[in-house]
Amino acid sequence: MITKGEIEDYLGEMSSILKPLMASIEDQVMKQRDKNKIPPCISKWRIKSLNSLYLKTKIKKIKDVKDLTRITDISGMRFLVLFEDDLIVLHETLLDILLDKKKGLRLEEYKLFNWSDPIKEEKFLKVVEKKQKLFNESVGEIGPVYKYLPMNPDSGYRSIHYLFKHKDGGYHIEIQLRTYLQDVWGELEHSLVYKQGHINPFIRETFVRLAEELAVKDANIQFLNQLSKKERRFNKSVKKYEKICPYILHNKPLIAKKNYEGEKYIKYVNHAQQHRANEEENRKDEWIEEGQALLDDLYKTVESDDEDKKYLWYTTEKAYWLLIKGDYKEARKLYKTALGIRQRLKDSVQWGYSINLRMGETYMAEGDYNNAWEQFDEAEMHVPTDFKGDELSVYQLKDLLAYHYWVFGPEMYELALEKMLDAKNIYEQNKDKFVCDEESYVRNINNNMCWYQLEVCVKAYQRIKKYMGDHGEKNEKISKEEIEKYKKLKEDTRISLEVLEEMLDKTDCSNEYDTAAWTCYNLYLMESKVNDLKKAYLYAEQMLNKKKNKSKQIDISNALQKTHMQEIVNEMSERGMLK
Repeated sequence: MITKGEIEDYLGEMSSILKPLMASIEDQVMKQRDKNKIPPCISKWRIKSLNSLYLKTKIKKIKDVKDLTRITDISGMRFLVLFEDDLIVLHETLLDILLDKKKGLRLEEYKLFNWSDPIKEEKFLKVVEKKQKLFNESVGEIGPVYKYLPMNPDSGYRSIHYLFKHKDGGYHIEIQLRTYLQDVWGELEHSLVYKQGHINPFIRETFVRLAEELAVKDANIQFLNQLSKKERRFNKSVKKYEKICPYILHNKPLIAKKNYEGEKYIKYVNHAQQHRANEEENRKDEWIEEGQALLDDLYKTVESDDEDKKYLWYTTEKAYWLLIKGDYKEARKLYKTALGIRQRLKDSVQWGYSINLRMGETYMAEGDYNNAWEQFDEAEMHVPTDFKGDELSVYQLKDLLAYHYWVFGPEMYELALEKMLDAKNIYEQNKDKFVCDEESYVRNINNNMCWYQLEVCVKAYQRIKKYMGDHGEKNEKISKEEIEKYKKLKEDTRISLEVLEEMLDKTDCSNEYDTAAWTCYNLYLMESKVNDLKKAYLYAEQMLNKKKNKSKQIDISNALQKTHMQEIVNEMSERGMLK
């Protein structure tokens, strides 16, 4: 008869082996997650408690210490993901990590519980077969050594299980993979049913129905994920409609001398800034190749008394062409090279902040917001206190940061407005430096100030509306200061709108009419002034008659304009103001 003391000694021995192993596996997976190689996931792991292991020996009728190896779930790991489609990516990554001959593990069992989708089941199995084959070749073994067990328990339990055994036969490790919702079901079932002896049949039936309901919810969540992916891919693809605006020609003294190649390159850049790629017969890739070739020619011919500065200028310019092309990883490599050169040059380079800005944009394009924000912060920290002679670049930095923070969503609207105010102040204090296309800068500032002001105001309005009663009574969650702040925001939004309206008859851009229309419509929602709704409809109609769209991402802007028009027209119809 095995004693509890012997079980405790065995458990201690196994813990000293299995805890470091599970910590190592978790660390490898999380590194892949943090590098965006796999989708967001969380992990859990545990070693069985002494009492649980003692009970297991009774259930399995284990009477000798040497037979404790028959208990395969002493250690367990679980990885959870948001979406079912993420399971296949993590499934592949886990097999890569675990089927590493250095770990000495062998896949003994692979189980799929209640996966009714044969296409997904086949995908999972093909990955296992592929990885197992590669593993066998690496260790000189022939044929699969694992059992594939599709399991369909009546309970509705849904998960993926792997059982790995060390090659020396000393221990096992069980790993589970599932979505968050599947895990909720599993935890509930474990708590209320598992090892509970006789269970009320109604409880069991309810768990089966709950499993079915959660499967539907998982499918709905997956559908939302697919829609979101489509939108992100669309956003990325429409970059081909952006203006080709290569780097501002920093370090201008470098090419100040008469230089034929320099003149050609500057002329090319200026032309590219005024025309969209799709206006040149959709030949964006050719434009980029031509621009890069001109830059290479210029680099060869430019004379400089400082080769580091010359190479830094060239590297950042080259990287931006890659950024425009959408080759973010290659662009980032060049920006990292540029940062290394800037570090060597230190204070002798005044425009180095733009390197961080552009690197942040590469992260932003890939949805890596944390790294993007870090680079944006670095960019602002590297702007010299006295940026005399570089006012235009610093203005553009603030303008771009406002846009990027706005793209992230409501949490960043106030920060977007703050950066736009910075840009506006730079312009107003240095108007003499913006004489080239001055009207364009004024229109951009007025349009963006109105837009960001509105976004912050609407956010405040929605909070006030959420916590105020039907008759305007104040909830304790809303302070007097918040109400006063909201009133001030609304007043500032009207002022911004009035400034924008003064210039509308001089513009041929649909964006500015859209901003005016949407601002009027939201002011109507806040104050119920019918005249605001009428103006919103008038501006929306004029928006449709304007062909030019100067948005950073033209197709996204067009989609927004369509949505705004639908809302305004629908409200007009609801009020009987349209035939």
